[in-house]
Amino acid sequence: MYLASQLRPDLVIMDIVMPKLTGIEATIQIKAFLPSVAVLVLTGYDYDEYIFGLMEAGAAGYLLKAVSGDELIHAIRAVYAGEPVLHPIVARKLMSRFTSEAGKTDRVSHLLT
Repeated sequence: MYLASQLRPDLVIMDIVMPKLTGIEATIQIKAFLPSVAVLVLTGYDYDEYIFGLMEAGAAGYLLKAVSGDELIHAIRAVYAGEPVLHPIVARKLMSRFTSEAGKTDRVSHLLT
């Protein structure tokens, strides 16, 4: 967070496992003090708790390290332009969680009547 507050970047590429803070904690701090900074997660982890934690913290994108160099460049440009970017595995997990929660709470049924 210290470097982000000092340098005030437009975009931060974030990992999850780091020496002092987790990527979730760092993203929360960055977004709290610099809400306009786009955070693009680039990690080897696709665990649900990381994905959902980082999305809730305000990450603009989540990629797995298996992406190609071209995909990474495209993602950086997209996130910088304000577009969300998700690795297909991450997108599936988010969609699965959303659809399972929607079914449990029946949030949309009132729209159909």
